[in-house]
Amino acid sequence: MAPSVAPSDNVGADPEKKALFASVTKRIDYTPKIGTELHGIKLTELTEQQADELAAFIAERGVVFFRDQEDLDRKEHVKLGQRWGPLHVHPLVPHDQESPELIVLDSRLRYPYPSSFSILKFEEIPEAGGDTIWSNGYQLYDNLSQPIKTLLEGLTATHTSDIFRVFQANTGRKTFGKLNDSVHP
Repeated sequence: MAPSVAPSDNVGADPEKKALFASVTKRIDYTPKIGTELHGIKLTELTEQQADELAAFIAERGVVFFRDQEDLDRKEHVKLGQRWGPLHVHPLVPHDQESPELIVLDSRLRYPYPSSFSILKFEEIPEAGGDTIWSNGYQLYDNLSQPIKTLLEGLTATHTSDIFRVFQANTGRKTFGKLNDSVHP
């Protein structure tokens, strides 16, 4: 599930995020630049102010983790994402009539306006393995040398939906939405 508006565009967010952090009982920053775990917050009970501040915080930290969200069922999961904008439905994945947004795969590269963030809920977690690695593309760029940044300026990457068009041609299956091609700086 991926909201299509920028969380940093939430003008109602207090830069200090006082409403959000008032409910936090414990904060763990996993690295200086990316990844924070917040305890004490129930995502289904966020006020509008807290939701705005959370969106801004996600934009700052890249990924934010919450434990013990048992009341975040499918319906609440969709409602949470919709607080930040319309949700994307993947064009090839067959979806459930009630919650098509929950089956979305990573689609950031093919769309002119990539999703600001995604909401992931683990329903089953293995005792070992299954590690997920997170990265921050903004930080990666900031760490490049100035000559490399200069070399990259003005370059673009074209992301196409050609693979989906081939899939349609080979299988006869139709897509569930428009296939987009986009150019990214």
